[in-house]
Amino acid sequence: MSSEFNENIDARIAAERVVRKERNRIRRWAVLSIGLWVLAGLLIPSIYLPVGAKLHEYGRLIDEANPGAADPILKDGAIAPLMPLPTQQELPDLVARLRHQQWITSHIIVHEWFVGAIILVLAIGAALLASASTVALALTIRRVTLRQVSANLAEISEQLRRLQSHST
Repeated sequence: MSSEFNENIDARIAAERVVRKERNRIRRWAVLSIGLWVLAGLLIPSIYLPVGAKLHEYGRLIDEANPGAADPILKDGAIAPLMPLPTQQELPDLVARLRHQQWITSHIIVHEWFVGAIILVLAIGAALLASASTVALALTIRRVTLRQVSANLAEISEQLRRLQSHST
């Protein structure tokens, strides 16, 4: 009788260890899943908002160099003002300024494209990892639940056997 009691205590201690280990595993998967989903959700705005502010600043710089030229960029629906035609003496300086502005604009566009592509890849990667960790979490919870149900059914079955052996 006491050996059965010791076996039951040992089995319960082992079961508690397994349950504790599985709870920790579920907790880790849950934290990882939530963290990756938050990362995936915040990754794009955390990059594009500062870049948008930088582009807005660039529009202001253009407006300072050529008053009114950046109004369509800075103010929604603004109509670009008609600029007076330059004289022959102003043309070389105007062409140099336009080339400089186009060079800056082209570099900003290339930079934006690269940053956008990198952020898109990182966001998709984070979302894929978050999806995979969520699936792993769901499967782990399912496996743990099935294991606990099986253990409980085995215990109930053992109790029924004992009751039947005592009654006969």
